[in-house]
Amino acid sequence: MDIASDKGLALVNSYKPGEEGYDYINLYPLRLPSEDPEWRVVDFSAMTSLSPPPKLVPILRKAKRFQMTDEAREYFGNKLAAFFIR
Repeated sequence: MDIASDKGLALVNSYKPGEEGYDYINLYPLRLPSEDPEWRVVDFSAMTSLSPPPKLVPILRKAKRFQMTDEAREYFGNKLAAFFIR
């Protein structure tokens, strides 16, 4: 993602609501400093369930590479809730 463009900057800043609500309601930007490219997005409209949670949780924990801060988790949860109630 080219964050130097107006569209890229708007997407990067869309993790929290602006004056008129959320921009890019279905997308949540993530910065992964050790990855190339550094910026990624979560697309809420593409979420799927892969397996019953009891079987999936250990697999996901083993593959975990990154962790959100409490503040980032709150922003993520708020935007996900706004996506579902729109």
